[in-house]
Amino acid sequence: MSNVNNMTDKLQAQLKVAENAFERSDDYHFIRPIYTVESVEYLLKEVGALSSGRNAITILELGCGTGLFTKTATGVLEEATAASYHWFANQQAYREMYRVLEPNGMLGFITNLPSEIDSPQWMLDAYKLVHQAYEKTQVPFEHDWKWKKVLENSGYFCKVKSHLQFKNFQKLTQSQCVKHFLSYGGVITASNDDKDAFEKQFHDILNKNFSNNGKEFDGVNHTVEIYTSKSKKTMME
Repeated sequence: MSNVNNMTDKLQAQLKVAENAFERSDDYHFIRPIYTVESVEYLLKEVGALSSGRNAITILELGCGTGLFTKTATGVLEEATAASYHWFANQQAYREMYRVLEPNGMLGFITNLPSEIDSPQWMLDAYKLVHQAYEKTQVPFEHDWKWKKVLENSGYFCKVKSHLQFKNFQKLTQSQCVKHFLSYGGVITASNDDKDAFEKQFHDILNKNFSNNGKEFDGVNHTVEIYTSKSKKTMME
């Protein structure tokens, strides 16, 4: 019984964090980049949603948030009814995804973040702040890859397939860039003091690399990452 209570308490705490973050969703919606048509079309093709000659299918968008992915998908699909999937990527969630998917159904994951590999130094410095924030708040983060490990160890899905990455440039001012990163889950759920410290340090990074260095800041290069995995469910089940 104690394990069940602990699980319930943990879930309630995580839901509370998500609730607090959603209350600040206006900044999130207007400062986060939308997904490109190219990346959305690619993902939908990979999961079989755009296959010609097939019967109508139902797409369940998990973690649709404020509709940044949905907005682009409505222009690709005849009818459409994402970036928070990692918030609930656990064994119980994967079991439910497995249950609702048809045999051999596909699970697709798409995220829109600056690269941690080929970004300029200022971005890598900024990511250090981001990771520190997530470590302190213990909020799930796409780039901690826990969602992928849990998925592959769940027993319900095949090995995750990594696909092509698409570049997506977002034109921003320095001030908008700071707001963009302040909208990240691990930052927005931090204490006011920690958020103030994050904001100051982020401004310092941008000023050092741009304003105080005579360089113009024009925006942020994002990398749209796409992953898919097939359900192990067969027609026999």
